[in-house]
Amino acid sequence: MITTLTLLPLLLSLCFLIVAFTNYSYVHVSALNLCRKHLLIGQDKIRYQMYKLKKLNPKAERLRDKHDRALKRLQQSKTYVELIANTLRYTAVLTEQTLFAARQKKHIAIAKMHGKTQKNLLRKKLFELNKKSQIHISDFPFEMKPQQSATLTPDYDFDSSFESAQITTASWTMQDFNTKLIAPLIRKVAQPSIQGVCSTTIDINKGPKWQAILVKKDKL
Repeated sequence: MITTLTLLPLLLSLCFLIVAFTNYSYVHVSALNLCRKHLLIGQDKIRYQMYKLKKLNPKAERLRDKHDRALKRLQQSKTYVELIANTLRYTAVLTEQTLFAARQKKHIAIAKMHGKTQKNLLRKKLFELNKKSQIHISDFPFEMKPQQSATLTPDYDFDSSFESAQITTASWTMQDFNTKLIAPLIRKVAQPSIQGVCSTTIDINKGPKWQAILVKKDKL
C-alpha cells in the first residue's frame, strides 16, 4: 500500500508527460500539414493561371504582327484619305491590343489574389493552432515574365531561374502549446518550442500543365 502511494505521484507525472508529448506531436504535425496544404494550394492556383496566360501567347504574337503592319501602313500613307483610313485601322488595332492586355493582366491579378488568400488562411490556421505563434510567410511570387518590351501584348514565359524564384516559404515558432490542465506541471521544466518551415514552388518539367511541389526537406 505504501509502495503504491509512493509511486502514485510518479505515475500521475508520467501520465501528464504522455499527454504533453501527445499534444506536442499533434501541434507539431498539424502545423506542418497546414503549411504544406495552403502553400501547395496557392501555388497550384497560380500554376493554373500561368498555364492559361501562356496559352494566350499565340494570340498576343498575332496582335503584335497586326500592330506592326498597321503602323507600317500608317507611316507609308501618301494621301490624306489613306492617312485617315490607316489611322482608323491603327487605332482599332491598339484598342484590340488594349482589351487583350487586360485579359492577360486579369490572369496575373487572379493568381496574386489566390496567393494572398492562401497566405492569410495559413496565418489564421496557425494562430488558431497556437495563439502565441511567431509566423513568417513570404508572398507568393508570380515569376512568369513578359518576353517583349514596348508592346501592349507581350508573350509571357519562364526565365531559367523560374523554379527558385517562384519559391514561397512559411516558418513558425510556437510556445506554450500544452493544454491548461498540464501547463502548471510543464512550466516547472524547460518547455521546448515548436519550430517548423516548409517551402513550395512550381515544377514546369512535370507534365504538360506543370505541378506545384514541395521544396527541400521540411524542417521540424
